[in-house]
Amino acid sequence: MQPGQTYWGHAKAKDADGWVGAYATREEAIEHGRRSHTGDFWVACGPAITPTIEAEDLAEVIKDHAFDMIAEEARAEAIWSDEPIIIDDPDKTLRALLSAWISEHVKPQAWTMEMDTRELVPAKDGGA
Repeated sequence: MQPGQTYWGHAKAKDADGWVGAYATREEAIEHGRRSHTGDFWVACGPAITPTIEAEDLAEVIKDHAFDMIAEEARAEAIWSDEPIIIDDPDKTLRALLSAWISEHVKPQAWTMEMDTRELVPAKDGGA
């Protein structure tokens, strides 16, 4: 799957919890749906799910981890500060770094169905 690309799937019910397939076209989803369902079924599409992480969240995790490490040493040495780690506005630089890393190393394995794309496909013989 490619980030940002639209994928198609099929399901027996309009409000199914899971949709089968990750097809490139509506026609492929219908073709595979006809093989899987004996009656009417639904097709729908949506974008690949691309995981993200906010720069602020990652900076907070780094800060917390560093604080824990420093706090342990500081207690042993009787040195303490309320704010031993300061991360200057990580937003712009870290966001660019994370975006590049995600693009290179994180591959979507699922897509999310968009409600307004659901379409009923009648059974091939004309009835369910």
